Amino acid sequence: MEIDKRRLTRRILEDLGQQELARVKGLIGSTTLRNAIRLIITESEDRGDLFIPHYWAIWYHDGRGSVSPVTARKLVFFDDPRDDPRIKGGRPVKESQVRRLTRAQYQEGLRRNRLRPPGSRPFMYVVDSVGPSRPQPFFTQLAEGAAERAAPVVEREFERELLSWIDNDPDTRSETRIADFGLGL
Repeated sequence: MEIDKRRLTRRILEDLGQQELARVKGLIGSTTLRNAIRLIITESEDRGDLFIPHYWAIWYHDGRGSVSPVTARKLVFFDDPRDDPRIKGGRPVKESQVRRLTRAQYQEGLRRNRLRPPGSRPFMYVVDSVGPSRPQPFFTQLAEGAAERAAPVVEREFERELLSWIDNDPDTRSETRIADFGLGL
């Protein structure tokens, strides 16, 4: 009988990946990015990655800078996102899915703002762009101390696999296996 290295590696990657996923979710201030982050395990490479599909996650991580070829002077958003013509058909995840507000759409939004009764919420908000912001380096914080957090996970899974192997091998099975090996379980 032999230890199943693939199964052991998979368990370690899943356990460690879930632990780090929970940890990094607590560091991400954006609800959208926090809900989108996923653990992807690539067994052929013995690797686990935390992945966020949103194209703008890197700008959030590094500090918001220019998010288009032309730096925006105004930021436009709608009181009701269903009224936003840029996201008809779903919110963009890839940069290629980003649609710009046309001049006609912008002018229509301003017109609808003027028609609103005084004191009511605007149809469309228009604010000056603030440019770069403080970075939110959640992945950098994730890397700090990762090796120290990984060691107990690897040790626990290896011990579990070794004890399972001992229990299933009639030549090595023993009532005193824990004491004999001093594994501390």
